[in-house]
Amino acid sequence: MGDDGGERGSGSGRGRGRRLTISAIGGLGAIDVASFLWSRRGTIFREAPGRARGSVAGLLLWTGLAVAGAAAPAARPARSLAWTCGMSNLALYAIHLKVGKGRARGLWGAILGALAIAVGG
Repeated sequence: MGDDGGERGSGSGRGRGRRLTISAIGGLGAIDVASFLWSRRGTIFREAPGRARGSVAGLLLWTGLAVAGAAAPAARPARSLAWTCGMSNLALYAIHLKVGKGRARGLWGAILGALAIAVGG
């Protein structure tokens, strides 16, 4: 079996679909984090630098998933990034729920995280 879920060299539609799906999930996650950073650009880096660093790290992880998923979705880097993105976003949403800040925007990240695990893991 090749890395794309089909026979080696077959260029199976299933493998292309999986690459596209993983890349789309990574891209949507990156867009989500980038929009969060952009909307708070005036204050987050000054008032909450730790939160800003965590968000930048999340942006890099999601972007990495989009790139690695496009290259080889079943390869170790894509699977590792899928699990890292997925678990970190699920944990982040759980923390937000615990402190009473669970909103739709955070749920979106958790859903993308679960999808990353389901498709890329």
